[in-house]
Amino acid sequence: MHRAPRKKRRWPKILGFTLLGVVILGILAVVFSVQLNNGLRSATGKDTPVDTAVKSQLVRGIEAKKTGDASHDALIDKAAETLQQTPMKTITEAAGNQQKAAELVSQTTGVPEASAQVVTQAIFNDSKFDGVRKAMANGDWVQVYQQGKTLSSDPDIQALTRLVQ
Repeated sequence: MHRAPRKKRRWPKILGFTLLGVVILGILAVVFSVQLNNGLRSATGKDTPVDTAVKSQLVRGIEAKKTGDASHDALIDKAAETLQQTPMKTITEAAGNQQKAAELVSQTTGVPEASAQVVTQAIFNDSKFDGVRKAMANGDWVQVYQQGKTLSSDPDIQALTRLVQ
């Protein structure tokens, strides 16, 4: 007796290859997320969704410092608004260039250019800030967060933070 040839099932192979492709694309997106985000920012000239999310988290942190004192809270609101309005491209460029950093500080805070130069010179000459500055200049927000955690435990930075508040 002769049997009819079995029909090959191709859909499991197709589904398998499709799932494998999606997994590989997901892994590549995670591995190259910093480069993709920076590329998208460069291509569009605007903040990316990742940039917007980072700014949103920073604004929440800034607004959490409100004390109920009207003058203090007005400064907090101004800082949050300034951060929201400053393009991330400007911030990343300033993190890698002392002159641009001084200009950004002067423009966003209203302090004289000479004072902004002194502040940025201190930041660029102190090796404590190198990691966070380089990560910020590269747009690596995970590394910026990790470096920020390290900085926040530094006694000198804690003293400076108490002075500013």
